Amino acid sequence: MEGEETERKYFLAVGQNRESNYELITKTPGSSRLTLFNSAVDILELLTREAKVLGRSFNHRDVGSVWIVCDVDDEGAKLKELINRPKSSDIKWIISNPSFDAWIGMHFPKMVTGYIDRHKVQSDLKKIKVLTGSNAKTVSMDLLAGKYSAAKEAALAHEKRHSGVTAFPENNPSSNVPDLIDVLNPNWE
Repeated sequence: MEGEETERKYFLAVGQNRESNYELITKTPGSSRLTLFNSAVDILELLTREAKVLGRSFNHRDVGSVWIVCDVDDEGAKLKELINRPKSSDIKWIISNPSFDAWIGMHFPKMVTGYIDRHKVQSDLKKIKVLTGSNAKTVSMDLLAGKYSAAKEAALAHEKRHSGVTAFPENNPSSNVPDLIDVLNPNWE
């Protein structure tokens, strides 16, 4: 996961009270998508070795899943290339475009209606105190409480709007964060 504060704190909150274990590994903010990909491949190789020790082949149900959570930022072309690499088939990509702030903004449907600038949505979230702190990276989870369904609906609406018209990475705004939330905590609100 790229994003030491916003993303990490968000997913820790979503995953608390989860019955099974999970581990969030955060790379230095601003890590290249290649660094994230290589780390995920290393983890997959470790899980595969562990599965063999148990006398099994790699199976997500037995040894877990590896997810990469990142923004598009200015690395859309590189992300597209990484997603299409053969080893990427066992990695689940969670991508917010242009940034994770777009996903947070989707909790407020009128905030993210069309193409957005990440600095603008970050500024808007700071104005309503959803993002706080000197660098506007601390998420006020209590202000997002009960808004997950609206955010998921907004993400799906943006996906539908882009479908067949706008290809990745030009699909701004977009986010498939609900794919991971629904695994971490199917009862998240």
